[in-house]
Amino acid sequence: RRLLARRLAEFDLVLTPSRYLEGVLRDHGLARVRAMPLGVDVRTFRPQSGARAALRARLGLPRDERLLV
Repeated sequence: RRLLARRLAEFDLVLTPSRYLEGVLRDHGLARVRAMPLGVDVRTFRPQSGARAALRARLGLPRDERLLV
């Protein structure tokens, strides 16, 4: 952990994908760290009821097939 903290301290700024990880790094003594959440705003992007099934049917994708967008 100390080695990682020393290595990260060499950077001008460390970006983390969550506030939690930002806090962990700060607890390890890293000062130049900022959170940049990568999540989706679920208030803006929310599927309509039945939209997922309809799109999968239109694209010919099985219901249990994994899809990476």
